[in-house]
Amino acid sequence: MDAEPLTQLRAVAVRMRELKPVAEATVFYELTSDALVWSDEIPDAETSDVSDFQCLRFLFRFRTTLMMGAPDERFRSLWDEARNLFPDWHGFDPRRQAVEYRPVYLRFCEQAKPDIRELFDKPAC
Repeated sequence: MDAEPLTQLRAVAVRMRELKPVAEATVFYELTSDALVWSDEIPDAETSDVSDFQCLRFLFRFRTTLMMGAPDERFRSLWDEARNLFPDWHGFDPRRQAVEYRPVYLRFCEQAKPDIRELFDKPAC
């Protein structure tokens, strides 16, 4: 595993430990990680440099593959390190990796297909 995501995880750990679950959190599909993400799992973009949190995409992807019953082992070491760095993060809540979310993920993927095709079918500027 590339050292850069590990370095980023360590750098954002304090901010991740500050996050609190929100009862009204909504789930959405994050295209670049091909994963489900809850709205309360990332520090506020208004007060953060979003690029600092790119490493979370690996966590979101791994969790989604757990949910789908086929863990992508390439990301397990990052998942494990994140669990050590910010163990109480609600992104690790077993309810957020439940198999009941499989249809939600699949529906989001299906909805994203036309957008992905459009993205790659457009000529470069």
